Amino acid sequence: MNRDVVRRSFDQAASKYDTIKIQIVPKYREAERLLQGYVAFPKTRCVRILELGTGTGKWASGILCDFPKAHYHGVDFSEAMLQVASSRLRTFAGRPVILQKLDLNEETPTGQFDLIYSAFTIHHVQDKRKLFRSLRDLLKPRGLFLYMDITIASNSALESRFLKSWKRFMQKSPWPNHKIKRIIDDHFENDIPETVETQLKYLGETGYTHYDVVWRYEKFAAFHAQK
Repeated sequence: MNRDVVRRSFDQAASKYDTIKIQIVPKYREAERLLQGYVAFPKTRCVRILELGTGTGKWASGILCDFPKAHYHGVDFSEAMLQVASSRLRTFAGRPVILQKLDLNEETPTGQFDLIYSAFTIHHVQDKRKLFRSLRDLLKPRGLFLYMDITIASNSALESRFLKSWKRFMQKSPWPNHKIKRIIDDHFENDIPETVETQLKYLGETGYTHYDVVWRYEKFAAFHAQK
């Protein structure tokens, strides 16, 4: 993975990313709504939340509305994404909101959190086992780690079918074929996806008490883990 290439692509996409992600990821909203349903803390509780890959701050805005006493800490390695997020979250001025530029391949945030959330960021991390262990240490007792991401099938024939299906999905969007090819090429060159089974193994090895896949659609999956 060339991190500079990945960072530049997110910088360039920042202003339109909320639209782009829906056009690239099949059933994105379905998976997002499902994971949000697991955030079942009392609305009056002072929950501490960490988001890995805060992006444009869209999810952060929703969670801060839902939990008026929440403390939010979002990290991203794209400066442009953080600028968009900062602008969006100005409406929460005076609230405990932290936005931090950080590369998860180099370091993890500090603090203690009730919830760690991530949407399509972890496939950019080389050592997922190490990341999952670090995140577990950041969670309070019974804290939740929820994430959705792109994966790879456990055999090449199935992966080939998944890739064809993903391409057909993107062809329904306004994206021209040469840009769709660029997205697929970038996936091969710069993403580090792993199988669902491997990621569940990592979660078990790094000490989460309960962990499972709660949603899956071909190359895309959502995970639930609890300390």
